[in-house]
Amino acid sequence: MKKTALTMTTPVEFLNTQKDNQITETLKLYKHTHAYPKCSYEKLANGFEVITANSFEAIESLKPDWESLLKQLNLSNVYITPDFFLRLFSCRSHNATPNIVLFKKDNSPKAMLVGWKMETEINCKIGYIKTKTPKLKTIEVEIGGLITNETPESEKILEQYLCTLLEKKEVELISIDHISATNPCWTTLKEKIAVRRKAVYRNSVKWKAKIIDTKTGKILGLFSKKTEQKFKRKDKKFKKSFNNIELKEISSLNEIDYFIENASIIDNNSYHKAMGISVEKDKHYYDMFHSMAEGKYFRGYLLFADNKPIAYYYGALYDGMFYAFNTSYNNEYRQLSPGIFLLRRMIELFIRQNIAVIHFGYGDSPYKRMFGNEVVEEATFRIYGSGIKAKYAQLLDKTTLTTTYKLSEFLEKIHLLNKIKKAWRNKLLHKNVA
Repeated sequence: MKKTALTMTTPVEFLNTQKDNQITETLKLYKHTHAYPKCSYEKLANGFEVITANSFEAIESLKPDWESLLKQLNLSNVYITPDFFLRLFSCRSHNATPNIVLFKKDNSPKAMLVGWKMETEINCKIGYIKTKTPKLKTIEVEIGGLITNETPESEKILEQYLCTLLEKKEVELISIDHISATNPCWTTLKEKIAVRRKAVYRNSVKWKAKIIDTKTGKILGLFSKKTEQKFKRKDKKFKKSFNNIELKEISSLNEIDYFIENASIIDNNSYHKAMGISVEKDKHYYDMFHSMAEGKYFRGYLLFADNKPIAYYYGALYDGMFYAFNTSYNNEYRQLSPGIFLLRRMIELFIRQNIAVIHFGYGDSPYKRMFGNEVVEEATFRIYGSGIKAKYAQLLDKTTLTTTYKLSEFLEKIHLLNKIKKAWRNKLLHKNVA
Protein backbone atom coordinates (compact mmCIF):
# COMPACT_ATOMS: atom_id res chain seq x y z
CA MET A 1 0.00 0.00 0.00
CA LYS A 2 1.40 3.36 -1.08
CA LYS A 3 2.03 5.73 1.78
CA THR A 4 1.00 9.33 1.47
CA ALA A 5 3.52 11.80 2.79
CA LEU A 6 2.05 14.33 5.22
CA THR A 7 3.36 17.89 5.25
CA MET A 8 3.21 19.88 8.44
CA THR A 9 2.68 23.66 8.46
CA THR A 10 4.41 25.54 11.24
CA PRO A 11 2.59 28.42 12.98
CA VAL A 12 4.93 30.92 11.30
CA GLU A 13 4.28 29.43 7.85
CA PHE A 14 0.51 29.48 8.54
CA LEU A 15 0.62 33.17 9.53
CA ASN A 16 2.68 33.99 6.42
CA THR A 17 0.07 32.19 4.28
CA GLN A 18 -2.75 34.14 5.94
CA LYS A 19 -0.79 37.36 5.43
CA ASP A 20 -0.28 36.54 1.73
CA ASN A 21 -4.03 35.88 1.34
CA GLN A 22 -4.84 39.21 3.01
CA ILE A 23 -2.40 41.01 0.71
CA THR A 24 -3.96 39.31 -2.33
CA GLU A 25 -7.47 40.34 -1.23
CA THR A 26 -6.26 43.88 -0.48
CA LEU A 27 -4.70 44.11 -3.94
CA LYS A 28 -7.94 42.87 -5.51
CA LEU A 29 -9.91 45.46 -3.54
CA TYR A 30 -7.45 48.19 -4.54
CA LYS A 31 -7.70 47.13 -8.16
CA HIS A 32 -11.49 47.46 -8.14
CA THR A 33 -11.71 50.65 -6.08
CA HIS A 34 -9.08 52.13 -8.39
CA ALA A 35 -11.14 51.06 -11.43
CA TYR A 36 -14.35 52.43 -9.87
CA PRO A 37 -13.38 55.55 -7.90
CA LYS A 38 -15.99 56.92 -5.51
CA CYS A 39 -17.95 53.63 -5.72
CA SER A 40 -18.58 51.17 -2.91
CA TYR A 41 -17.37 47.63 -3.59
CA GLU A 42 -18.37 44.25 -2.14
CA LYS A 43 -17.36 40.71 -3.10
CA LEU A 44 -20.03 38.09 -2.37
CA ALA A 45 -19.49 34.43 -1.54
CA ASN A 46 -21.17 33.36 -4.82
CA GLY A 47 -18.46 35.13 -6.82
CA PHE A 48 -20.47 38.24 -7.70
CA GLU A 49 -18.94 41.67 -7.28
CA VAL A 50 -21.38 44.44 -6.31
CA ILE A 51 -20.30 47.97 -7.27
CA THR A 52 -22.57 50.84 -6.21
CA ALA A 53 -22.40 54.41 -7.51
CA ASN A 54 -24.19 57.20 -5.63
CA SER A 55 -22.71 60.25 -7.37
CA PHE A 56 -22.23 61.53 -10.92
CA GLU A 57 -18.46 61.10 -10.59
CA ALA A 58 -18.88 57.49 -9.46
CA ILE A 59 -21.32 56.76 -12.29
CA GLU A 60 -18.75 57.90 -14.86
CA SER A 61 -16.48 55.02 -13.83
CA LEU A 62 -19.37 52.55 -14.30
CA LYS A 63 -20.43 53.82 -17.72
CA PRO A 64 -18.22 51.46 -19.82
CA ASP A 65 -19.72 48.39 -18.07
CA TRP A 66 -23.21 49.91 -18.19
CA GLU A 67 -22.99 50.56 -21.93
CA SER A 68 -21.36 47.15 -22.49
CA LEU A 69 -24.28 45.34 -20.79
CA LEU A 70 -26.90 47.25 -22.81
CA LYS A 71 -25.02 46.47 -26.03
CA GLN A 72 -24.58 42.82 -25.06
CA LEU A 73 -28.35 42.49 -24.50
CA ASN A 74 -29.27 44.67 -27.49
CA LEU A 75 -31.45 46.78 -25.18
CA SER A 76 -32.80 50.00 -26.70
CA ASN A 77 -34.57 52.03 -24.02
CA VAL A 78 -33.94 55.76 -23.71
CA TYR A 79 -34.69 55.81 -19.97
CA ILE A 80 -31.78 53.52 -19.04
CA THR A 81 -29.09 54.88 -21.36
CA PRO A 82 -26.39 56.50 -19.18
CA ASP A 83 -26.40 59.84 -21.00
CA PHE A 84 -30.18 60.33 -20.94
CA PHE A 85 -30.52 59.11 -17.34
CA LEU A 86 -27.91 61.59 -16.11
CA ARG A 87 -29.38 64.47 -18.12
CA LEU A 88 -32.88 63.94 -16.77
CA PHE A 89 -31.68 63.14 -13.25
CA SER A 90 -29.80 66.42 -12.94
CA CYS A 91 -33.07 68.27 -13.72
CA ARG A 92 -35.52 66.30 -11.59
CA SER A 93 -33.40 65.06 -8.68
CA HIS A 94 -34.48 67.58 -6.01
CA ASN A 95 -33.45 65.73 -2.83
CA ALA A 96 -32.59 62.45 -4.58
CA THR A 97 -29.27 60.60 -4.86
CA PRO A 98 -28.48 58.40 -7.88
CA ASN A 99 -28.30 54.70 -7.08
CA ILE A 100 -26.66 52.66 -9.83
CA VAL A 101 -25.70 49.11 -8.86
CA LEU A 102 -23.54 46.92 -11.10
CA PHE A 103 -23.28 43.15 -10.59
CA LYS A 104 -20.21 41.53 -12.17
CA LYS A 105 -18.90 37.99 -12.28
CA ASP A 106 -15.80 36.64 -14.00
CA ASN A 107 -14.93 40.23 -14.90
CA SER A 108 -18.12 40.60 -16.94
CA PRO A 109 -21.27 42.68 -16.20
CA LYS A 110 -24.24 40.39 -15.51
CA ALA A 111 -26.96 42.64 -14.09
CA MET A 112 -27.73 46.22 -13.08
CA LEU A 113 -30.16 48.31 -11.08
CA VAL A 114 -30.70 51.84 -12.38
CA GLY A 115 -32.50 54.19 -10.01
CA TRP A 116 -32.17 56.68 -7.19
CA LYS A 117 -32.61 57.06 -3.42
CA MET A 118 -34.86 59.64 -1.80
CA GLU A 119 -37.43 60.23 0.90
CA THR A 120 -40.83 60.10 -0.74
CA GLU A 121 -44.55 60.13 -0.04
CA ILE A 122 -46.89 57.95 -2.06
CA ASN A 123 -49.93 59.74 -3.43
CA CYS A 124 -53.00 57.65 -2.58
CA LYS A 125 -56.49 58.37 -3.81
CA ILE A 126 -60.01 57.02 -3.93
CA GLY A 127 -61.44 58.41 -7.13
CA TYR A 128 -60.45 62.07 -6.95
CA ILE A 129 -60.06 62.23 -3.15
CA LYS A 130 -56.32 62.35 -2.41
CA THR A 131 -54.13 61.63 0.60
CA LYS A 132 -50.44 60.79 1.17
CA THR A 133 -48.43 58.22 3.07
CA PRO A 134 -45.73 59.24 5.56
CA LYS A 135 -42.30 59.96 4.07
CA LEU A 136 -40.31 56.76 3.56
CA LYS A 137 -36.68 56.06 2.70
CA THR A 138 -37.14 54.83 -0.85
CA ILE A 139 -35.28 53.35 -3.77
CA GLU A 140 -37.02 54.29 -7.03
CA VAL A 141 -36.14 52.01 -9.94
CA GLU A 142 -36.15 53.73 -13.33
CA ILE A 143 -38.41 52.50 -16.14
CA GLY A 144 -36.61 49.38 -17.41
CA GLY A 145 -34.04 49.81 -14.64
CA LEU A 146 -33.89 46.14 -13.60
CA ILE A 147 -31.43 44.74 -16.14
CA THR A 148 -30.20 41.15 -16.32
CA ASN A 149 -28.44 39.01 -18.91
CA GLU A 150 -31.51 36.73 -18.74
CA THR A 151 -29.79 33.97 -16.77
CA PRO A 152 -31.28 32.55 -13.53
CA GLU A 153 -28.23 33.58 -11.50
CA SER A 154 -28.44 37.23 -12.60
CA GLU A 155 -32.17 37.36 -11.79
CA LYS A 156 -31.47 35.72 -8.43
CA ILE A 157 -28.76 38.24 -7.49
CA LEU A 158 -31.14 41.14 -8.16
CA GLU A 159 -33.87 39.46 -6.10
CA GLN A 160 -31.47 38.91 -3.18
CA TYR A 161 -30.20 42.47 -3.38
CA LEU A 162 -33.69 44.00 -3.20
CA CYS A 163 -34.81 41.73 -0.35
CA THR A 164 -31.60 42.38 1.64
CA LEU A 165 -32.15 46.15 1.44
CA LEU A 166 -35.54 45.72 3.10
CA GLU A 167 -34.42 43.10 5.61
CA LYS A 168 -31.52 45.27 6.81
CA LYS A 169 -33.91 48.26 6.90
CA GLU A 170 -31.60 50.30 4.68
CA VAL A 171 -34.78 51.40 2.87
CA GLU A 172 -38.47 51.32 3.78
CA LEU A 173 -39.84 51.13 0.25
CA ILE A 174 -38.70 49.91 -3.16
CA SER A 175 -40.74 51.36 -6.02
CA ILE A 176 -40.30 49.73 -9.43
CA ASP A 177 -41.88 51.93 -12.08
CA HIS A 178 -43.66 50.58 -15.16
CA ILE A 179 -41.82 47.27 -15.51
CA SER A 180 -42.87 45.49 -18.69
CA ALA A 181 -44.14 41.91 -18.77
CA THR A 182 -41.38 41.26 -21.32
CA ASN A 183 -38.68 42.07 -18.72
CA PRO A 184 -36.94 38.87 -17.51
CA CYS A 185 -37.51 40.01 -13.88
CA TRP A 186 -41.31 40.20 -14.35
CA THR A 187 -42.03 36.65 -13.19
CA THR A 188 -39.69 36.90 -10.20
CA LEU A 189 -41.31 40.16 -9.14
CA LYS A 190 -44.92 39.15 -9.63
CA GLU A 191 -44.83 35.53 -8.49
CA LYS A 192 -42.12 35.62 -5.81
CA ILE A 193 -41.24 39.01 -4.31
CA ALA A 194 -44.72 40.53 -4.68
CA VAL A 195 -46.36 37.49 -3.05
CA ARG A 196 -43.80 37.08 -0.28
CA ARG A 197 -43.64 40.79 0.56
CA LYS A 198 -47.34 41.48 -0.10
CA ALA A 199 -46.37 44.18 -2.57
CA VAL A 200 -48.84 46.76 -3.78
CA TYR A 201 -48.90 46.87 -7.54
CA ARG A 202 -50.94 48.57 -10.24
CA ASN A 203 -51.43 46.73 -13.52
CA SER A 204 -51.62 48.72 -16.74
CA VAL A 205 -50.49 48.58 -20.37
CA LYS A 206 -48.14 50.41 -22.69
CA TRP A 207 -49.10 51.12 -26.29
CA LYS A 208 -46.86 51.57 -29.30
CA ALA A 209 -47.60 52.45 -32.90
CA LYS A 210 -45.23 50.77 -35.35
CA ILE A 211 -45.46 52.91 -38.48
CA ILE A 212 -42.50 51.54 -40.48
CA ASP A 213 -41.27 47.95 -40.74
CA THR A 214 -37.57 48.35 -39.86
CA LYS A 215 -36.61 45.20 -41.77
CA THR A 216 -38.36 45.93 -45.05
CA GLY A 217 -38.87 49.70 -44.86
CA LYS A 218 -42.56 49.17 -45.64
CA ILE A 219 -45.02 51.75 -44.27
CA LEU A 220 -47.49 50.02 -41.95
CA GLY A 221 -51.13 51.08 -42.02
CA LEU A 222 -52.57 51.88 -38.60
CA PHE A 223 -56.25 52.06 -39.59
CA SER A 224 -58.89 50.25 -41.59
CA LYS A 225 -60.11 51.93 -44.78
CA LYS A 226 -63.32 52.93 -43.02
CA THR A 227 -61.44 54.60 -40.13
CA GLU A 228 -59.04 56.30 -42.54
CA GLN A 229 -61.96 57.79 -44.47
CA LYS A 230 -63.46 59.03 -41.21
CA PHE A 231 -60.18 60.75 -40.31
CA LYS A 232 -59.97 62.36 -43.72
CA ARG A 233 -63.44 63.85 -43.29
CA LYS A 234 -62.40 65.24 -39.91
CA ASP A 235 -59.18 66.63 -41.41
CA LYS A 236 -61.21 68.38 -44.09
CA LYS A 237 -63.53 69.91 -41.49
CA PHE A 238 -60.53 71.05 -39.43
CA LYS A 239 -58.85 72.71 -42.42
CA LYS A 240 -62.05 74.50 -43.43
CA SER A 241 -62.30 76.03 -39.94
CA PHE A 242 -59.12 78.09 -40.35
CA ASN A 243 -57.40 80.22 -42.97
CA ASN A 244 -53.93 79.04 -42.04
CA ILE A 245 -52.66 75.87 -40.32
CA GLU A 246 -49.02 75.25 -39.46
CA LEU A 247 -47.06 72.47 -37.74
CA LYS A 248 -43.75 73.44 -36.17
CA GLU A 249 -41.17 70.87 -35.09
CA ILE A 250 -38.88 71.98 -32.25
CA SER A 251 -35.57 70.24 -31.59
CA SER A 252 -32.72 72.75 -31.29
CA LEU A 253 -31.55 74.41 -28.09
CA ASN A 254 -32.38 77.93 -29.23
CA GLU A 255 -36.04 76.95 -29.88
CA ILE A 256 -36.79 75.56 -26.41
CA ASP A 257 -37.94 78.85 -24.87
CA TYR A 258 -40.27 79.35 -27.85
CA PHE A 259 -41.80 75.89 -27.30
CA ILE A 260 -42.32 76.47 -23.56
CA GLU A 261 -43.91 79.87 -24.19
CA ASN A 262 -46.46 78.48 -26.66
CA ALA A 263 -47.12 75.21 -24.76
CA SER A 264 -47.90 77.19 -21.60
CA ILE A 265 -50.38 79.34 -23.58
CA ILE A 266 -52.16 76.16 -24.71
CA ASP A 267 -52.25 74.76 -21.17
CA ASN A 268 -53.79 77.97 -19.84
CA ASN A 269 -57.01 76.74 -21.44
CA SER A 270 -56.74 73.03 -20.66
CA TYR A 271 -57.48 70.88 -17.61
CA HIS A 272 -53.78 69.92 -17.43
CA LYS A 273 -52.93 72.99 -15.39
CA ALA A 274 -55.40 72.12 -12.62
CA MET A 275 -54.03 68.54 -12.60
CA GLY A 276 -50.45 69.81 -12.20
CA ILE A 277 -49.15 68.30 -15.46
CA SER A 278 -49.06 71.45 -17.60
CA VAL A 279 -45.92 72.90 -19.18
CA GLU A 280 -44.89 75.88 -17.05
CA LYS A 281 -42.46 78.72 -17.59
CA ASP A 282 -40.37 77.61 -14.63
CA LYS A 283 -36.89 76.29 -13.86
CA HIS A 284 -37.95 72.64 -13.96
CA TYR A 285 -39.16 72.72 -17.58
CA TYR A 286 -36.43 75.08 -18.80
CA ASP A 287 -33.70 72.85 -17.32
CA MET A 288 -35.25 69.55 -18.47
CA PHE A 289 -36.00 70.63 -22.04
CA HIS A 290 -32.65 72.40 -22.46
CA SER A 291 -30.78 69.35 -21.17
CA MET A 292 -32.70 67.04 -23.53
CA ALA A 293 -32.06 69.38 -26.48
CA GLU A 294 -28.34 69.54 -25.67
CA GLY A 295 -28.26 65.74 -25.92
CA LYS A 296 -30.22 65.80 -29.24
CA TYR A 297 -33.19 64.00 -27.64
CA PHE A 298 -35.87 66.67 -27.46
CA ARG A 299 -38.71 66.78 -29.96
CA GLY A 300 -41.61 69.18 -29.56
CA TYR A 301 -44.52 69.73 -31.96
CA LEU A 302 -46.73 72.81 -32.00
CA LEU A 303 -49.94 73.12 -34.01
CA PHE A 304 -50.91 76.67 -34.97
CA ALA A 305 -54.29 77.69 -36.39
CA ASP A 306 -54.51 81.24 -37.72
CA ASN A 307 -51.22 81.95 -35.93
CA LYS A 308 -52.60 80.80 -32.56
CA PRO A 309 -51.07 77.79 -30.75
CA ILE A 310 -53.82 75.23 -30.13
CA ALA A 311 -52.09 71.87 -29.48
CA TYR A 312 -48.70 70.43 -28.60
CA TYR A 313 -46.84 67.16 -28.17
CA TYR A 314 -43.37 66.67 -26.74
CA GLY A 315 -41.06 63.78 -25.97
CA ALA A 316 -37.69 62.19 -26.68
CA LEU A 317 -36.32 60.74 -29.90
CA TYR A 318 -33.95 57.81 -29.52
CA ASP A 319 -32.89 55.01 -31.84
CA GLY A 320 -35.73 55.51 -34.32
CA MET A 321 -38.45 55.73 -31.65
CA PHE A 322 -40.39 58.77 -30.45
CA TYR A 323 -41.14 58.50 -26.72
CA ALA A 324 -44.26 60.61 -26.10
CA PHE A 325 -44.07 62.39 -22.74
CA ASN A 326 -47.14 64.63 -22.84
CA THR A 327 -49.74 66.23 -25.11
CA SER A 328 -52.37 68.91 -24.65
CA TYR A 329 -54.77 71.11 -26.60
CA ASN A 330 -56.77 74.31 -26.17
CA ASN A 331 -60.17 73.17 -24.93
CA GLU A 332 -61.86 75.92 -26.95
CA TYR A 333 -61.27 73.79 -30.07
CA ARG A 334 -62.08 70.37 -28.59
CA GLN A 335 -64.94 69.73 -31.07
CA LEU A 336 -62.36 69.77 -33.88
CA SER A 337 -60.06 67.21 -32.15
CA PRO A 338 -56.86 69.28 -32.56
CA GLY A 339 -54.78 66.67 -30.69
CA ILE A 340 -55.74 63.94 -33.16
CA PHE A 341 -55.10 66.26 -36.11
CA LEU A 342 -51.65 67.08 -34.73
CA LEU A 343 -50.77 63.41 -34.14
CA ARG A 344 -51.71 62.48 -37.71
CA ARG A 345 -49.48 65.24 -39.08
CA MET A 346 -46.66 64.04 -36.83
CA ILE A 347 -47.00 60.50 -38.20
CA GLU A 348 -46.73 61.84 -41.76
CA LEU A 349 -43.57 63.70 -40.69
CA PHE A 350 -42.15 60.62 -38.95
CA ILE A 351 -42.56 58.55 -42.12
CA ARG A 352 -40.54 61.13 -44.07
CA GLN A 353 -37.88 61.16 -41.32
CA ASN A 354 -37.78 57.33 -41.07
CA ILE A 355 -38.89 57.32 -37.42
CA ALA A 356 -40.36 53.85 -37.13
CA VAL A 357 -42.16 53.70 -33.78
CA ILE A 358 -44.18 55.91 -31.43
CA HIS A 359 -44.10 54.91 -27.77
CA PHE A 360 -47.28 56.38 -26.26
CA GLY A 361 -46.08 56.19 -22.68
CA TYR A 362 -47.79 54.29 -19.89
CA GLY A 363 -51.47 53.79 -19.20
CA ASP A 364 -54.49 53.13 -21.38
CA SER A 365 -56.66 55.66 -23.22
CA PRO A 366 -59.02 55.66 -26.23
CA TYR A 367 -56.63 57.53 -28.54
CA LYS A 368 -53.78 55.14 -27.73
CA ARG A 369 -56.01 52.19 -28.59
CA MET A 370 -57.02 53.97 -31.79
CA PHE A 371 -53.46 54.60 -33.01
CA GLY A 372 -51.55 51.76 -31.31
CA ASN A 373 -50.89 48.41 -32.97
CA GLU A 374 -48.80 46.83 -30.20
CA VAL A 375 -49.76 46.54 -26.54
CA VAL A 376 -47.81 44.99 -23.65
CA GLU A 377 -48.83 44.47 -20.04
CA GLU A 378 -46.85 46.44 -17.46
CA ALA A 379 -47.09 47.28 -13.76
CA THR A 380 -45.67 49.50 -11.06
CA PHE A 381 -44.65 47.55 -7.94
CA ARG A 382 -44.28 49.06 -4.47
CA ILE A 383 -42.53 46.72 -2.05
CA TYR A 384 -42.70 47.89 1.57
CA GLY A 385 -40.43 47.13 4.50
CA SER A 386 -41.40 45.79 7.93
CA GLY A 387 -41.21 48.98 10.01
CA ILE A 388 -44.28 50.64 11.53
CA LYS A 389 -44.29 53.58 9.08
CA ALA A 390 -43.83 51.25 6.12
CA LYS A 391 -46.63 48.93 7.26
CA TYR A 392 -49.02 51.85 7.75
CA ALA A 393 -48.13 53.23 4.30
CA GLN A 394 -48.62 49.79 2.77
CA LEU A 395 -52.08 49.46 4.35
CA LEU A 396 -53.13 52.94 3.18
CA ASP A 397 -51.75 52.36 -0.33
CA LYS A 398 -53.40 48.95 -0.75
CA THR A 399 -56.76 50.04 0.68
CA THR A 400 -57.11 53.13 -1.52
CA LEU A 401 -55.88 51.32 -4.65
CA THR A 402 -58.25 48.36 -4.15
CA THR A 403 -61.22 50.65 -3.43
CA THR A 404 -60.49 52.75 -6.55
CA TYR A 405 -60.29 49.62 -8.73
CA LYS A 406 -63.60 48.25 -7.44
CA LEU A 407 -65.31 51.63 -7.74
CA SER A 408 -64.02 52.08 -11.32
CA GLU A 409 -65.20 48.59 -12.31
CA PHE A 410 -68.66 49.28 -10.90
CA LEU A 411 -68.98 52.68 -12.61
CA GLU A 412 -67.78 51.23 -15.92
CA LYS A 413 -70.30 48.41 -15.63
CA ILE A 414 -73.17 50.90 -15.33
CA HIS A 415 -71.66 53.13 -18.06
CA LEU A 416 -70.92 56.09 -15.77
CA LEU A 417 -67.11 56.05 -15.57
CA ASN A 418 -66.38 58.07 -18.72
CA LYS A 419 -69.18 60.55 -17.91
CA ILE A 420 -67.73 61.19 -14.44
CA LYS A 421 -64.22 61.59 -15.87
CA LYS A 422 -65.50 64.07 -18.44
CA ALA A 423 -67.43 66.04 -15.81
CA TRP A 424 -64.38 66.15 -13.54
CA ARG A 425 -62.13 67.39 -16.34
CA ASN A 426 -64.65 70.10 -17.21
CA LYS A 427 -64.68 71.15 -13.56
CA LEU A 428 -60.87 71.34 -13.57
CA LEU A 429 -60.96 73.33 -16.80
CA HIS A 430 -63.41 75.87 -15.42
CA LYS A 431 -61.34 76.14 -12.24
CA ASN A 432 -58.21 76.72 -14.33
CA VAL A 433 -59.79 79.35 -16.58
CA ALA A 434 -61.31 81.11 -13.60
